[in-house]
Amino acid sequence: MATEAAAAESSKPKSQSKIRKRAPKACLSCRARKVRCDVSQRGRPCMNCYLDSETCVVTGRASRFRRAQQRDDAANADNAEASYPPYGAESGEHTHDVDPIATTGSDGKTIPLTEPNGQHHGHDHSHSDDSSPLAADNDRQKSPTAHKNTCRHEHGGHGHTVKPSTATGASFESLPAGSLPLNSAPGGQLSADQRHLNLDVTFSFYPFLALGNLHNIPPQDVNFLELQGCLRIPTRAILDEFVQQYFLHVHPLLPMLNEGDFWDVYCMNPSSMPSDRLSLLLFQAMLFASCNFVSRQTIKALGFATIRAARAAFYRRAKLLYDLESESSPLAISQAALLLSFWSPPSSPALRKQNTAWLTIAILNAKTVEAHHYATRTAPPKKRNLLKRLWWCCIIRDRIVGLGMRRGVQITRSHFDFDANGILGYSDFADEIERSRVYNPGTKRCLAEILEQLVELCVVLTDILILVFPLDDSPGWGREMRAEEQDRVRGCKMALRRWYKGATLRFPMFGGGSVARMKSPGNEFQHDSVILYTNLMYMYYHSSRVVLSHHEVLHLAITAAAPSFSAIPTSDLVIIGENRHELQDAASGVTECLKELIHLRLARWLPISAVACTALPLVLHILDVKLSASSRSFDPNTQSALKQHRLNILIEAMKTYQPQYDGVDWVSETIRHIVNLAQIDSATGEAPASANEGGAVIADWTDILASQPSSYLRLALTMDLSLSKGRLPEDGDFPVSLRGLFTGGFNPLKALLERKRNESTAGLGALGGLGSTASMMDFETGTLRPGLFRMEPGTVTVIPSDEDSNSP
Repeated sequence: MATEAAAAESSKPKSQSKIRKRAPKACLSCRARKVRCDVSQRGRPCMNCYLDSETCVVTGRASRFRRAQQRDDAANADNAEASYPPYGAESGEHTHDVDPIATTGSDGKTIPLTEPNGQHHGHDHSHSDDSSPLAADNDRQKSPTAHKNTCRHEHGGHGHTVKPSTATGASFESLPAGSLPLNSAPGGQLSADQRHLNLDVTFSFYPFLALGNLHNIPPQDVNFLELQGCLRIPTRAILDEFVQQYFLHVHPLLPMLNEGDFWDVYCMNPSSMPSDRLSLLLFQAMLFASCNFVSRQTIKALGFATIRAARAAFYRRAKLLYDLESESSPLAISQAALLLSFWSPPSSPALRKQNTAWLTIAILNAKTVEAHHYATRTAPPKKRNLLKRLWWCCIIRDRIVGLGMRRGVQITRSHFDFDANGILGYSDFADEIERSRVYNPGTKRCLAEILEQLVELCVVLTDILILVFPLDDSPGWGREMRAEEQDRVRGCKMALRRWYKGATLRFPMFGGGSVARMKSPGNEFQHDSVILYTNLMYMYYHSSRVVLSHHEVLHLAITAAAPSFSAIPTSDLVIIGENRHELQDAASGVTECLKELIHLRLARWLPISAVACTALPLVLHILDVKLSASSRSFDPNTQSALKQHRLNILIEAMKTYQPQYDGVDWVSETIRHIVNLAQIDSATGEAPASANEGGAVIADWTDILASQPSSYLRLALTMDLSLSKGRLPEDGDFPVSLRGLFTGGFNPLKALLERKRNESTAGLGALGGLGSTASMMDFETGTLRPGLFRMEPGTVTVIPSDEDSNSP
């Protein structure tokens, strides 16, 4: 027995140190600390997180075998989760709460939820509709509706071919049913049960997302990001709606991504490269940029009371990802920063320039990847195209932010040769025309042409904004208007008119012009998005005319206020008359654009930049209505009714913006401040009949510009400086010649109106008429002086119209 026992003992392998296999899965906290994690054995939370009261986040790890990894992630989707402290007592039993995901049929096949005939139902096209983006009226011409089938999501059970949500509406008739990877429970039709479930998952649940710098983020920062929701993404039940709205309403005029390539990655197209993944920072920025376009039901289902609250939350998530350096790619950072430049903070004046700050970040990172050298880079065509898109999107945002916020540009001709490098144009989008999942090819081509036209306007704006808002941050009025600068102003005006003539040839039915709407064979020009973005483009054009005219008038007014001034040259009188007409036509042009959009219920989809375009015309039309009411009794058959109608359009536009954008409250506050400064109501009392018969009363804001340019410029500059500085301007912010007006109880406009009434009553004729000895208010001292421009109120000097074929 002893021998057998000894033999048995000798047959056993010699004792060796036990080799522990590497854990198949580890949470982010253990991974960062480089300690062993037992989450695969005990579930969430792992023992380390349990003992340290840390958030236990489990994600997939990057692998050379990407497709196998994606299949593992899909099979173990319940582990792509997080557990939060405080944890209960150890019980040896760990529950795994799985986020709700879309399910397939019992046979594993897709549950088709599209309507058999692939048709859409019509929806009311109201801007206050909770779920309808661009819903067209039933009697409007529908666009073609034939292209691709929906993509399958081959992970996490998302294999649905699903009907587009009511958020797409019937206005996107070009979108065939099932052409989007939409969810089985659209944002506008979420069930009551779903609203009580978690509607987000850890980003690693989606194989197309990546966190580029995760390995360098301290564990406590990862925990903080998770607690703040930065690592969470909505489930497919609502994510598709966000992505859809992004390409419907953000991408058309800011196409920094190739839409076709995006859908390949998003839908896990087998032809896409396994390494193609989207930055989480960029994707969170995309959710921020598109969240005000999704349905209100979706916003509420996510737990937000308002659209503005959702915008603030998504912005904060993206900003935290940037602040904690979660992304190392300059390309992704630049793209995300461009989208975050759409942010407008709700209150603090110190934060109101954040859009410019984000734009600076975008431009600097774009230069880091040499996007501005896209034409000379030795890179694959797709890479060069992506860099070209990025750089020109930086230019577009630079011009739109500069124009809307009255600030200088950051990309000048010294930074980039606009003449030697071709602009971003239609040919650069050829690769995505047939691959869009939100627009049919015809509409996509029209939108590409609109973008090309907008880029040309941005090139023209380069010289205009540098002239009006100099790079040294000194006000444009601080320099003397020499002959060469007068030539620059004339050159800029001619360039604008040339652009407008070219634009109206391509899109002759928009912009409030007199040319009738034209129909194309496929009626693509009738598509709501084409109407929307063409009118927006013309709103930018009219705003460009305003800033240029203000610049020229301000210089002439400052010159006229100089002590050495004796008599204004006749040529300057002509210039004042031209600018008076230009300003009046531009303000009316913005109103006409908004009139069409409000009539078609499309104003709901305007970007935040439209708020700045609307602000000054609204101020001027409020003054118009008040002046009209104080100068004559209201008569529906007179101009008073037209003025009130235009004012109603602008007020309706502001009401449409208000639920979406925080900046609207600040703009509204500034408008109230300007109207209160004017105090037109206090100079009340209907004008006597003689005033009405005389025809030379101060009846609208153009009469103020002609008779008392100092008052007009002080009011108009109040809006410009408020937008630029993010606060109400102080007296010292204005040119010396405009200081002291509307301060300390001194109101030159009120004095002008009262004096005009008295003169009309006494039969003294029109104030400021040719040869009149009537006096005007001195710019600096507030004392009376001869009429500066000697223009009779109500007189508009005729100049060639922008639509006149003989104009330059």
